[in-house]
Amino acid sequence: MYANVYSIIWALTGLISLQSPSLCASFALPSSFRKFVHRSKGSTPLHSLPGLTILEDASKATGDSQLNVLNEIKLNKNLNTKALSDQLVDLDNAYPGGLKAYIEKSRSLLKKAVEGGNPFEGYTAQVPEGVDLSYGDDLDKYEEEGMRVAKDTVFVLVAGGLGERLGFSGIKVSLEPYAAYEGCYLSLYADFLKAVGSRTGKVPELVIMTSGDTDSATRDLLSSNSDFGLPRVTIIEQKKVPAISDVGGALALKDGAVETKPHGHGDVHHLLSKSGHLQRWEKEGVKKVAFIQDTNALVVNALLASLGVNEKESHAMTSICIPRFPGEAAGAVTLLKGGGDKPD
Repeated sequence: MYANVYSIIWALTGLISLQSPSLCASFALPSSFRKFVHRSKGSTPLHSLPGLTILEDASKATGDSQLNVLNEIKLNKNLNTKALSDQLVDLDNAYPGGLKAYIEKSRSLLKKAVEGGNPFEGYTAQVPEGVDLSYGDDLDKYEEEGMRVAKDTVFVLVAGGLGERLGFSGIKVSLEPYAAYEGCYLSLYADFLKAVGSRTGKVPELVIMTSGDTDSATRDLLSSNSDFGLPRVTIIEQKKVPAISDVGGALALKDGAVETKPHGHGDVHHLLSKSGHLQRWEKEGVKKVAFIQDTNALVVNALLASLGVNEKESHAMTSICIPRFPGEAAGAVTLLKGGGDKPD
């Protein structure tokens, strides 16, 4: 819906296409299931719980994938079915297409993983065309153009992770990017946006995608530092998704609830659409959206030039990359050349 309105810049993270969410509606419970009336804590009949109805429908649509899960729920007399139903409704609302779509996708991916198929079979990887942003006249030209369009750009920070792998127990945006800077990653990004504002007359909006692990701490960090002087900070929270217990796509239950796990960064596009921010930006005249990782201090050196490339070259999307040595254990942006009837 918004593909023709927004140019998207994705800095060093994965990308999933923007699309409006299609949420599951209510479903009729089969008569065989209505006959089973089990009362647990709160004395609520199962057939009156919308979350269980959603799960039953998702199971029927995916080859009875949740049959064992439903039986476990029915037989557990100590289960708080009302709380479980509420959780299932939340999980259904949080994923585009609901639990049914999530289970179908999980089953498909797990099946392919078991079979060991190569989704890129028949394709040849080649170096894609791009713009070299080495120091020189071209860099200056693109930076000037990027500064001009920055006032019509929103910057989105993907910040759903903790710093455990770095030996840090807090949120990663609170880490110091380097010893000579007296601040954290979040203040570094704020300083960049304020510098842009001092030259364009408008400080761009910062949107932060948090997760259940980082939302509270991120809000506290912003509050205790007066939003680091930014006039407009928006927070959207990424919800977790159900954990899967087998290759058939059965949901994992533990202690009377569905186990959940963090999802990928691509959720940010769904959240921006679902939350109404894309519609708001369209009305406000926003033309571009720049996405950055939570701990990428160097990206501020390339953002303006990349915005300039996006504008001058009329890109729908621009990715920022660095040269990769052959065989280097790092991700790469490539052009996949198709053979025969396979498109590039």
